[in-house]
Amino acid sequence: PFELKARFYRLAIWKWMKKTIRIDSAVVVQTDWMRESVSNKLRIPKEQIHVIRPKIEPLTTAQMDCVNHKNFRLFYPAVPSVSYKNHELLIRMLASIKTNNHELYSKLRLVFTCKPHDKKLTKYYCRLSKKLAIDEKIDWKGYLSKNEMVREYLESDIVLFPSKLETFGLPLAEAASLGKPVFVLDKPYAHDVLSKYSGVYYLEDEPSEWSRRMEDFF
Repeated sequence: PFELKARFYRLAIWKWMKKTIRIDSAVVVQTDWMRESVSNKLRIPKEQIHVIRPKIEPLTTAQMDCVNHKNFRLFYPAVPSVSYKNHELLIRMLASIKTNNHELYSKLRLVFTCKPHDKKLTKYYCRLSKKLAIDEKIDWKGYLSKNEMVREYLESDIVLFPSKLETFGLPLAEAASLGKPVFVLDKPYAHDVLSKYSGVYYLEDEPSEWSRRMEDFF
């Protein structure tokens, strides 16, 4: 049931676009990879597809009294309203680290921007984290204001983004603007947004790879 939205975005939207967009239409997308994809799938000339990227408002660090945590903080700024946001990968990553490197595991904190019982999907993630005995390492922050988001970015050691499907991925641009290391799924949207950023690590959709890279990083 968690995959229904993902199927809708992957299949239904393309069908709707094919029915409603004519060959002479002007199309606006957010990224270059979307421009390529729309052109190939809808057979629309690229000169009719315009890339307008979201404008990133500069994040100010003024009056931010950040706490120096003893733990290594991992921050995933995404609402798990759909399963392709892939929070499960990070939960299983923690379980892998606990098994293979307990010393590192003892120092980690993973921050989610959701509450554990907000929705059916988050309830599942909460049950899974307890089943894998790593729930003690997750901070379920819930909705954050802009200032709270900036604080979490600044206090994090790594910003994580394992989402399987995005058009742009705004948190990636925000994390890069603050010079934060970013672990992201190796997808076209990530390469597009972070093409000029040196602090990014592109990873496959495997918890074991994320845990190994985490060990190497720290």
